[in-house]
Amino acid sequence: MWTKSTGLVCLLFLTYMMFPAGFFSGGTADARAAKRDKRQPAAAPPVSVFADYIHFDNQSGEIIAKGNVRVQQGSQVLLSEYLEGNVRTKEVWTETEVVFLDDSIRTELRGATARYNYDAKTGRVDKITGKSGNHFVEADDVQFLPDRLVGQNAQVSRCRAKRKAKCQHITAERVDIWPEDKLIAHNARMYILGKRVLRKTRHVVSLKPEDESLSMPRVYYNNTDGLYLRYPFSQPLGNNVAVALDTYVGTSLGGRSMGHLHYQNRGLRASYSYGYTQGYDSAWLKKKNNLRLDYDNRLFSLPLRYRLQGERGVWKDGKTNSRHTDFGGYLYSLPLYFDKKQSSWLTLGGGWRYVRESVLASSWNETRYDIGIHKNVLPKWMFRAYYAHVNNNVNVFEYDKVDVTRSLTYVAEWQFDKLNRLGFLQEYDTKNQRVFKSRITYARKLHCWEAEVYYERERPIDAQRNNRIRFELKLSLS
Repeated sequence: MWTKSTGLVCLLFLTYMMFPAGFFSGGTADARAAKRDKRQPAAAPPVSVFADYIHFDNQSGEIIAKGNVRVQQGSQVLLSEYLEGNVRTKEVWTETEVVFLDDSIRTELRGATARYNYDAKTGRVDKITGKSGNHFVEADDVQFLPDRLVGQNAQVSRCRAKRKAKCQHITAERVDIWPEDKLIAHNARMYILGKRVLRKTRHVVSLKPEDESLSMPRVYYNNTDGLYLRYPFSQPLGNNVAVALDTYVGTSLGGRSMGHLHYQNRGLRASYSYGYTQGYDSAWLKKKNNLRLDYDNRLFSLPLRYRLQGERGVWKDGKTNSRHTDFGGYLYSLPLYFDKKQSSWLTLGGGWRYVRESVLASSWNETRYDIGIHKNVLPKWMFRAYYAHVNNNVNVFEYDKVDVTRSLTYVAEWQFDKLNRLGFLQEYDTKNQRVFKSRITYARKLHCWEAEVYYERERPIDAQRNNRIRFELKLSLS
């Protein structure tokens, strides 16, 4: 029986060999990518264990930690008042409340009891509550598997309110969660304001930050399209196949929709689409028999990722009807941090794209490179500046076109309290030495809704055109 100081030194050595990379949740996306690269397997990061009292038995391999127990490996932390384990079986357990924290995937889960085997990467936690990303989760128990978490009799919501007062929530007999990827609810029931509105045998919700906001309806108003509602609906047909319908209904634009058939497996996504879609500039585009392939993966074990893309279909925007073809690739860096707190980082990227439009009976090669600098001054400020250079950019369609071929954009956001956020963006045209775009954005959380309003002004390069002013109000249900 040892004291805290001597036991900690020994236990650090033992747990370094016991704890695997990807503690509990499977690790961060970068760690998992490195793990899949068998040519250079990632070494497990060091583990630190702290407690008021630590006991280790060299013969049996037993470990006992009491009082303010904290186990940390990278961004992942386990907290408890009491923890037992065994080096030989590589298993830990506790009958007291346990807390799991992982800043990299914004997760905090609490459980009544826990048991986990680090060799098999399996375990179980009873009576779990907490939050992962923007979703609040409750379940009778959660089972940890090497690639996912499985919850029984679960409830998922993006609302803090009590069960009967929630703006929306989903209940399911079983929920499978792949952190930072997706959530699948089996025999799911969806409720809005306590009233059941939908029942599905299999309901899929994306947990990717870029997709999470599209899982519930949004209401928009702008000076171009008036008032309209957008609601995306998806129905899985199998493990990797789904059909989807993105619907827009409004006072001025009437009813428009885009139908999709998706196949997705790891970094590959293939889709067939037909219908209307809306671009960043509120421009509408109709795509007929559109086929698109995307593949995103890490480049060996380097701090680089690459993205391959190809698309072909008939595009129409009211003025132009053309068979559009494009394909290309983009290589970009993972964040290159300047400090240990990861509050400042650099991003780099570059790529090439081949484009052909039948309406022009010609094709061209487009190249681009960009560099960005990011700075977070938590908890209130975020600053970003990035430079983009696009060569041989030819735009036939207004949809998501690149307006400025050489631009310096700087962004500042101020989260002045938990409910209110103010942002400012300005895009400078370095080729013509003029400010091209200015935008002011204000967002406020309204319980389960978030209201966002922005005012934007563009100064066209063509002196004969008037300045374009856009105003938009967006209400999104969490």
